[in-house]
Amino acid sequence: MLNRLLTTSFVFAAVGLASGLFFRAWSKAFHFDGQTQLALAHTHFLALGFTVTFLAFLAEKAFRFSAAAPRVSSWFVWTWVLGVAVTGGMMVLKGALEVTGADVSSPAFAGIAGLGHVLLTAAFVLFFLALRRSMVASGVSTHDAGGSPSASLPGGGAPSRSAS
Repeated sequence: MLNRLLTTSFVFAAVGLASGLFFRAWSKAFHFDGQTQLALAHTHFLALGFTVTFLAFLAEKAFRFSAAAPRVSSWFVWTWVLGVAVTGGMMVLKGALEVTGADVSSPAFAGIAGLGHVLLTAAFVLFFLALRRSMVASGVSTHDAGGSPSASLPGGGAPSRSAS
């Protein structure tokens, strides 16, 4: 899992940088200086693709959530990769068409990009399910005696406030 996450993170970093280069070259070729979705694809691939996947790599290294929940972890990775690819891919497609002056008013663009966002949301849920299973498997309490999820705080409960 570590190798898969690190490789995926690297690939998204390369795609993010390449999409930034493509935006610059494509808009220059068409003498375009307006706003376009193509400009946002660069940051989406870097932030969602590279950064979040690298943070998942660090979480896997620290918590080994894939050992506690291998199936959920695998679903997380594939769902995340597909979600970033669909969301970013639609931004590149719509943005490239905007630069050329094509009509991009079709609701299909928003619909498909929306599906990408749904996949990203599902992947976040899967990630936290895997992380929680890892905590439970390692014996870390996720609830205090009263049932609230604050047992991991120092002192076993809510933060104390000093009276002044």
